Amino acid sequence: MLNIFLLERSGKLVIQFPRLYFEQIKELTEKSLYHLQVSSGDYLGPLSLNILEADPARNLEIKPLLARDQNKNFTLKELSQLKKETSALAAVNGGYFSGSTKNPLGLLVLDGEVFTGSIYNRSALIQYRDNSFGIKNLDLIIMLNTEAFSGLITQTKLNAINQPPQKNQLVLFTPAYGESTRSRKKEINESIQPPNSSVSLEPEFVEYIFRENGKNISKAEKDNPEIPTDGFVIYASGTAIKRMETILENIRQANFEFQFNSGSESIKNALGAGPTLLRNKKIEITATQEKFQKDITDGRAPRTAVGIFADQRLFLLAADGRQAESRGMTLAELAYFFKRYGLKEAINLDGGGSTQMLLNNKILNNPADGRERKISNGLFLFSK
Repeated sequence: MLNIFLLERSGKLVIQFPRLYFEQIKELTEKSLYHLQVSSGDYLGPLSLNILEADPARNLEIKPLLARDQNKNFTLKELSQLKKETSALAAVNGGYFSGSTKNPLGLLVLDGEVFTGSIYNRSALIQYRDNSFGIKNLDLIIMLNTEAFSGLITQTKLNAINQPPQKNQLVLFTPAYGESTRSRKKEINESIQPPNSSVSLEPEFVEYIFRENGKNISKAEKDNPEIPTDGFVIYASGTAIKRMETILENIRQANFEFQFNSGSESIKNALGAGPTLLRNKKIEITATQEKFQKDITDGRAPRTAVGIFADQRLFLLAADGRQAESRGMTLAELAYFFKRYGLKEAINLDGGGSTQMLLNNKILNNPADGRERKISNGLFLFSK
């Protein structure tokens, strides 16, 4: 910041500009994994960056990992704890998540299995089966296919997968969600309802259990049913209950399928986040299109982001912020930084207090909370 003061004896106004500086240290840490420390300062204040430059083509594997508890339910863990559970060399925090439900917020595909769906068709970091990377806006379409005894096949679009349901929705729960749906009905004590009460005792929701790969179908007798390992559960609420009852009349079997707005067959891993920062070496910030709130889009903040070079090297960045030693970055500054370094594509990940980078069991940056924040998922680097 500028330092402005008045010299009492001479009456002169003095304006001191902070020293402009830029320092970069780059070191090879493991095979084709480089660590860069960038320290800079200008009239806006100091900025501290940690960067991992990785080449997946040279004995490195890079993939997202999800925090799970002992029952395989979604949970939150510190990045260092997630690393201890693996043989990873390094990691950064990943996509957005709900602190209350512990669900990933956005698309998450791990080893070809869909865990959660996309939100507002937001950007995702994609790893294809040939291990190349890209950044795309992927919209997941979930279809329930039912076959009647007559042989007639009907398709029904579902609203979400493995996420807390909203009213009047059909939501798919798969074994990837955990042992059970964790649903809870509100209790209505009939004994305290006045005569002719207008309070409806109709069910808030009904859950349908599909066992034996969709050949054995039944209604759950209680809330929070187990999700069969050889099947799935569909949650229907409000007006969706009647829709589901109609769909299930005289059906012989059912299954589900996923469709992406851009072919899904070649997707190995996908980590939803956003917004996009760089596309084809041009700055293109998609915050408005992807309906991000101002706490993400506006101002300087700690940032985590991933960029892709034309030769498929990855550039993982953690920018400290909200502290005297580092001011943070705007999305525009982040996009410009990636462009200046010659990257082809770049995407913003979860930031703020979630921004963390780990290398060889050490947190490289200074988290804004003063300690590690528990997170839902991260992007991890392994030695092949």
